[in-house]
Amino acid sequence: LFDDASNDDEILAAEKTLEVAKVYRFYDKLLRENGWLDFGDLLFRAVQLLQKNELARNHWQSKYSHVLVDEFQDVNRASGVLLREIAGKNGNLWVVGDARQTIYRWRGASTTNLQAFAKDFPDAASHSLSINYRSEVPVINFLNELAPNVTTSESFKGWRTPETETAIVEDVQKSRIRYIEADEFATEAGFIADEITSQNERGLKFKEQAVLGRTNNILAKIADELTRREIPILYLGNMFEREEIRDLLCLLYLTSPNSGRHLLRLTKIGGYDFDTKQIRHLIALAERTGKQFPDALDLVKGDSEITDVTRFSINSLKNQFADVDEKTTAWQFFSSYLFDRSDYLLPILRDDSVNGRQKRFAIYQLLQFAIAEATKNEAVRIDDVNPRKSFLRLIRHLAASGEEAAFRRLPSWAENIDAVRLLTVHAAKGLEFPTVFMPYLGNGYFPNKKRADKCPLPKSLLNEQFDDENAHESEELCLFFVAVSRAKNNLILSRSRNYGSSSKASRFFDLLPQNLPAIELFAQDRNLDYTSSQNVTVSTDGEHSNFYTFNELKTYHDCPRQYFYEYVLKVKGSHDEAIFLQFHACVRDVIYWAKNLRAANQKPELENAFAKLDEIWRTKPLHSHAYAPMYLDEARRLVERAVGFFANLTVAPKADGESKSRLEFAINGERVIITPDLLEISPDGATVFAQKIKTGRAKKTQKDLSPDDTLAIAALHQAVSETFSDAQTSVAFNYLASGDVLQYDPKNIKTQLKHLESSISGIRQRLFVTKTDSQKCPSCAHYFICPGGDY
Repeated sequence: LFDDASNDDEILAAEKTLEVAKVYRFYDKLLRENGWLDFGDLLFRAVQLLQKNELARNHWQSKYSHVLVDEFQDVNRASGVLLREIAGKNGNLWVVGDARQTIYRWRGASTTNLQAFAKDFPDAASHSLSINYRSEVPVINFLNELAPNVTTSESFKGWRTPETETAIVEDVQKSRIRYIEADEFATEAGFIADEITSQNERGLKFKEQAVLGRTNNILAKIADELTRREIPILYLGNMFEREEIRDLLCLLYLTSPNSGRHLLRLTKIGGYDFDTKQIRHLIALAERTGKQFPDALDLVKGDSEITDVTRFSINSLKNQFADVDEKTTAWQFFSSYLFDRSDYLLPILRDDSVNGRQKRFAIYQLLQFAIAEATKNEAVRIDDVNPRKSFLRLIRHLAASGEEAAFRRLPSWAENIDAVRLLTVHAAKGLEFPTVFMPYLGNGYFPNKKRADKCPLPKSLLNEQFDDENAHESEELCLFFVAVSRAKNNLILSRSRNYGSSSKASRFFDLLPQNLPAIELFAQDRNLDYTSSQNVTVSTDGEHSNFYTFNELKTYHDCPRQYFYEYVLKVKGSHDEAIFLQFHACVRDVIYWAKNLRAANQKPELENAFAKLDEIWRTKPLHSHAYAPMYLDEARRLVERAVGFFANLTVAPKADGESKSRLEFAINGERVIITPDLLEISPDGATVFAQKIKTGRAKKTQKDLSPDDTLAIAALHQAVSETFSDAQTSVAFNYLASGDVLQYDPKNIKTQLKHLESSISGIRQRLFVTKTDSQKCPSCAHYFICPGGDY
């Protein structure tokens, strides 16, 4: 790989590949030592057996008189090879596939299977289907114009309907394609709600109408408006982000040792008369006394600041936790709390609105999941593992990896409910509806923006030619084709000219010059009041101090709601699931210890540094993690580099907390404070060099920096420049792991400073919106209490 690399990007890709190979080698060794096979092994071993063992191959080829395969474009190449070995040359194979519907390449589906079909089965005959039994003429004409543009391995001759000319004319009158363009999303969502209601009044059932979105975020926004209009829908969205589910997860979290921040959510749950200020006082008191919840609930007994009303609610909560011990599972807690020890379910059971029915369905799904996990883990439970904390960690993992999508699938008993279906295009594959709505058809939304592949496959391991540049666009076009082909009678395409910023129409519309309808403009004021409950203005106690720290502005930039919890409510932000972050925190604590020693003109000794690391390590949950030995080895390596670095400094650094170590700069008249890890000033004051020490992987160029690091280094540069305006200044990242130093070029500094300016403006206006991110949110300490309204 390194031999073939010709530039920095290819070298980095090679390094990533070797890192993944190291992980895979460890994983494969673990499988072999335990005699386990994963799904890939099942395919690999089966193919290997059939290719090498003629007796086995003849047995399995003669066993089946016919082999039928549907959706052939959605299987991986290994399955295609397995099919070739099982079917053989007996002429008993029937395969159905459509390259235009290749929408699962991201999970391993291979286009090679269809492309190589003639080579794999040279005696097979291929036929193109010419009759469309699903859609009416306008939709078919739309598809006929779109289809030739979609990636396919065959020429396209068009589809037709099976009906007579008379039937076609009649159907044309009740079949229609519309293209709606709205001034903003509120108008677009309102139009969809109005049209669904109108079609229902004309006799079309709600369940015969579907809204297909490119992502669940889009569907969630549509769902908000339809729910507000009391239009019945079947959609849960991200189940773990629903209000009632987070209520229950916060309660579950409180049953195990924790900091108590999840009590804040209970201030908004019926049945608890909690005062927010008193809960904040209780959390702070627990932190000062070193107590964790739920044991810290006992602190209300003799505290004069806790009112009798709040004390009564706290005691009620303690009673609801009374039967919980170390072995209590999430299922046992939920069933006891919901059906025996609280009235939480009563208002939900009495609520016959669309929202009420969705809540009941979501809680049902959570209970099904909890009992399944409890049953699955019964035989393999480890004595010293808290099953409730394991359950919560699993939920974070499922949310971060996107696996929570399984909970959006409707059980069979829900299929006949008369409610509008809200589905992602992937989930709609294989379905059909008389009316299909496709919203948010703007560039960047559909087609969606390309994301970097975090773990790209080495090209040397691919048997097929893979054009990464065009693969994303091709798959997005296939998704568009799948979406529009779900429509039987009516296809309604819509977009807004503004989704927070100006938005252009999907470039896929350019492929349809003949059949894209004339634009219908909607811009009137519908008084929709379309506002997310997350976008709140929150009242706070008093005014902000006379300066901002960089860290708090960065937190606001990352997520205003996180800022609200940590800097307004002053709720501790760490949590015990972030093992990798704990590792870095331990190393940084030792770095600061070594820095302060050197600031006092003492050289840190390696033996003492390791002792300090061990002392800090034992205070973190990390020390009992399965991979603790590997983390500790890496931590020792970084600490050793840090000790050597500080020991060799010719100029003693400023100690943490020393006034001269803090730098400041101004943004719109506000002071911003930032502290470099190292500040080197020449004796004559002519040159100043500021550094931030990084414990992670070194970045080769400035463009490789994360957004957070780019913002940090820009802020440090501005502070150094303003503080030492008469000196020649420079700033850099110092990477301990490699010893590399990356100096900052301030050419794009204005863009970064505008981010900080926006943060200050938002804080001044007390706007603490939730900035959702499917990757970052599940690892946030406040994941289960957010969004929580005004508390």
